[in-house]
Amino acid sequence: KRAAVPRFVQQKLYLFLQHCFGHWPLDASFRAVLEMWLSYLQPWRYAPDKQAPGSDSQPRCVSEKWAPFVQENLLMYTKLFVGFLNRALRTDLVSPKHALMVFRVAKVFAQPNLAEMIQKGEQLFLEPELVIPHRQHRLFTAPTFTGSFLSPWPPAVTDASFKVKSHVYSLEGQDCKYTPMFGPEARTLVLRLAQLITQAKHTAKSISDQCAESPAGHSFLSWLGFSSMDTNGSYTANDLDEMGQDSVRKTDEYLEKALEYLRQIFRFAGQMAALCSRDDFLGSFCRYHLTEPGLASRHLLSPVGRRQVAGHT
Repeated sequence: KRAAVPRFVQQKLYLFLQHCFGHWPLDASFRAVLEMWLSYLQPWRYAPDKQAPGSDSQPRCVSEKWAPFVQENLLMYTKLFVGFLNRALRTDLVSPKHALMVFRVAKVFAQPNLAEMIQKGEQLFLEPELVIPHRQHRLFTAPTFTGSFLSPWPPAVTDASFKVKSHVYSLEGQDCKYTPMFGPEARTLVLRLAQLITQAKHTAKSISDQCAESPAGHSFLSWLGFSSMDTNGSYTANDLDEMGQDSVRKTDEYLEKALEYLRQIFRFAGQMAALCSRDDFLGSFCRYHLTEPGLASRHLLSPVGRRQVAGHT
């Protein structure tokens, strides 16, 4: 299996997933691709000696024995995670189906010990190339009378670093530009996603509030100035219109948990709290601009929006 998976599965699957992440339509059908990816990332779920499942509140710790798999599949974790971040930033997270996908990814990567394994793999890859020849020279020097050519004293990190580099270079080439999952660029994307999540939570709550004030039988979209069919005859409704306030509760739950998981993975503390505080204003600003039916193109405030503005001035 260790020989077959990298040779016959890993490369083709990686290229396929990378293409899908960049070109698949931004709709709920992406869930099939997402689950394929997440299944590959978690072989411990299918191992014969797998542990008893943990509770939802206490997910089981990923055993250290899976560290070699994580390291030898580093790009499947890191580069595709960054690809997912870029994709998630372009989706409508008010939709419960999109919110669920963000939640699923965050939950998988937040499994105890997994982030540390990924970070260790990145450190091995970024280890200076000049270190390896020196260590190999020590490894293959002539033995003493009491030693052997396979003396175990050189550190194992050399072999692990070589395997990680071989994995990355075989998939991306020697001149690849690697963006660390725990580097500043990716962390900036995570903070942007956290900001988008917070805004989506505010928007979902606004829609829920509008629905509570609407007469029975009115849809969510009718209060935003749209009907289920636009002027071209195409359907414009989304999950919220189909599922009602139940959908808003699901969206809020998924996004709230996703925020917590992202905080755990990247060890955000004050940054995320400050971000959410700043987005309270952004969420309020979005709520002001809910328009009356038929007046969306003129950017007029709804009665609720006018009351909110009056209350904040």
